[in-house]
Amino acid sequence: MKNTQQKPKKNLSEIIGFTIITSGDRYHLGIKSDGTLWAWGESSYGSMGTGGKESIVPIQIGTDNKWTDIKAGYYHSLGLKSDGTLWSWGCNWFGQLGDGSIKNGKRKVRIGGDDKESPIQIGEDTNWISIAAGGNHCLALKSDGSIWGWGDNSNGQLGDRNLTNYVFDVNDDVRDGRIGPGQIG
Repeated sequence: MKNTQQKPKKNLSEIIGFTIITSGDRYHLGIKSDGTLWAWGESSYGSMGTGGKESIVPIQIGTDNKWTDIKAGYYHSLGLKSDGTLWSWGCNWFGQLGDGSIKNGKRKVRIGGDDKESPIQIGEDTNWISIAAGGNHCLALKSDGSIWGWGDNSNGQLGDRNLTNYVFDVNDDVRDGRIGPGQIG
């Protein structure tokens, strides 16, 4: 049988200095060793965080050098900074940005929020330690061990034993959207 695997088309060695990379749909994000955030590709719904600017080579997002982690969903992104703050940007069809707003992308009707083309801080907490971005939802872990989830939950992907979507504002001190420790798995 003939090997049909293809080798990479191009050595991307001119793109140097990255310690973390992630990919969404038609875009990529990276953090360099100096803590700066970079993006390249197509910025549908603001997914790259570049204010709508698209690029075929990495371009820096802002000037901050405190980024420690990033995750990309389908058309949204989630980031952590060294001060423990949580950031998001991009598409907000299901409330996956976590700012308490939502934009219904299917009907193009604004329901109190919309897409964000640049990173926005989510809440004021400074104890976020880990993040995950799914297709249209997010999970984040705090230093106290609590896991928080928001966005699309149509298949139970938030792990809270139901199929309710959460338009969640992490500023609210309520249990909606919070997944108690030990309830996943």
